[in-house]
Parts: sequence; C-alpha cells; structure tokens
Amino acid sequence: MVNIEGDLHMTSGEGEGSYAKYSRRQVMISTNSFDHSKRSRPQLRCITREIRFHHTTYTVPEGLEAGGQSLSNKDNIYISSTTSPLVVKLFQEQFRKDFSLFLKLRHEELVNDGHMVLIFFGRKDEDVYNGSLSHILGCVAKSLESLVCKGLVNKEKLESFNLPVYGPSDDEVMEIVMESHMFDLVHMKLFEANWDPYDDSVDDVVHDIASSSQNITTGIRSVLESLIASHFGESILDVLFQEFRPLVAQHLEREKTKYAVIVMSLKKI
Repeated sequence: MVNIEGDLHMTSGEGEGSYAKYSRRQVMISTNSFDHSKRSRPQLRCITREIRFHHTTYTVPEGLEAGGQSLSNKDNIYISSTTSPLVVKLFQEQFRKDFSLFLKLRHEELVNDGHMVLIFFGRKDEDVYNGSLSHILGCVAKSLESLVCKGLVNKEKLESFNLPVYGPSDDEVMEIVMESHMFDLVHMKLFEANWDPYDDSVDDVVHDIASSSQNITTGIRSVLESLIASHFGESILDVLFQEFRPLVAQHLEREKTKYAVIVMSLKKI
C-alpha cells in the first residue's frame, strides 16, 4: 500500500534531476500565462514560493487498494483507455474528497479576504480518458510492464500500484470550489504547456526529440522516483527510465502532446 506522507516526496537538491529545478521552470511558465495586472502581481510573487506538484497529488482512491492488492485497475497505474468506469469514478470521488479537504485547511489558514493562487495539472475537456496525464503516465506503465517481461519487476507488484494523482477538468474544480462555500473564484484559466519544460515554442512541432525526451524523462523521474522506489525498490530506477525515454521519444514523433494546466485565484469568504 502506498504511504503518501512517507513515500511521496520530490527529488531534493538543485541539480539537473531535482524537482526544484523542474518545478521552478513550470512555475515560470504558469505565472507568465496568468493575469499580470498590477493587482495580481503581489499575489503571484507570494504564492509561487509555495507552488508544488502536490496540488494535483492526492490519496490513492479508496477501493483500489485492499491489503496491498489492486482490485480492478489491472495493468494500469492511472486512468487509461482500458480503465473501467467504476475505477474512473473512484479516482474522481477521491479527488473531490481530497481537494475539498485541501480547501478547508487553506480556508482555516488564510486571513479574512485572503487570496491564494493555485496552479495544477488538469485536462482540457470532460473526457476523462483523454487527459495528457493519461498519455505520459501510460508511458510509465508500459516501462514497468517491460520490466515485468524482463523479470525485474513482480507482476503482482505492478498490479497493486496506482498513482495518487488526478487531472480534473476546469468544470470539476469549479464545482468543488462553489460547493465548498469557502472561496470566491476570482479568476480561472486553463492553458497548455509543453511536456518539455524547456521548450517555449507554441507550434505543434518537436524541434529536438532527443533533447526533449531527455528533459521530460528527467522531470518525470524527479516527481515519481521516490514513490516508485518505495514500492518496487531503488534498483529498478535507472533501467526503468531508460525504458521510459524511448517511449516518450516515439510519442513525440507522432504528436506534440501538451499538459493542460489550470491556474486559479481564490478569495476567502
């Protein structure tokens, strides 16, 4: 069973493989796409010091773990085209529960009329099977499956592994905020960011697949390696991400997929 508090932490330090360097780039992209009026700048300068990937990281859905065994999301570690509607509902319900708790705790911390800005991965439309997180985390799943075939990962271990993450639509997020009666939604915007955090181009062409696939691999490893190491052991990390990079490169050859990123400003009621 995944121990969120103990197992999910980002790669420390300031080096090339650290989460600090990866997330700093993501924050720059996100805030540059937000409202840069004079009124919003002080809020953004304050909040960017606190932005973390855990704004989209929550608990593994209740019902997907029972005694360490996955009940019904076989061969998947997130939502994919083969995930059953029942499992999708479990992810959605867990997100609603955890995000509601997140809002409640932040409401207790903020002063009256206090503001906060949240930046997190989401999806562009209501089709839960079509989120960009499904594509990139699908590459992680395929990499793990490859290690199973090579005898480096136990099949049962893979079947009991589900990521504590969910990419909501903007409508899902807005509904939870409104139902909380704790915050006014001041501003909300959904935009797209390249998988490669160092690719600032706005076209649909990947100009350097080798470089981009490496940048993406480094970033995803900085976010997931502690969780993967806790469940499967540290010994598989290098070979796992060696499997992962060419899968990402193959995907980039077919299409330049982008993350959907939600930026929202909330005011405490």
